[in-house]
Amino acid sequence: MHLQESITMPEESMPERDLKSVKETVIAGDDPIGKALRRLHDDVVAEPIPEEFLRLLGEIERKLNGAATPE
Repeated sequence: MHLQESITMPEESMPERDLKSVKETVIAGDDPIGKALRRLHDDVVAEPIPEEFLRLLGEIERKLNGAATPE
């Protein structure tokens, strides 16, 4: 028996097959965790930016622009 004849490579490794089955399940739309995460993401994106945060961003921008201009 030759060594070359005894070695065969599987077409897909086990983790890849498992991943495909997970993807098929998620695509089916029956994923309650995915739905909850999408709903949470949408809620966070819809929130207004707090005024204090906008003020701090403005301060940073002014300081950066002031430092970039030669005196």
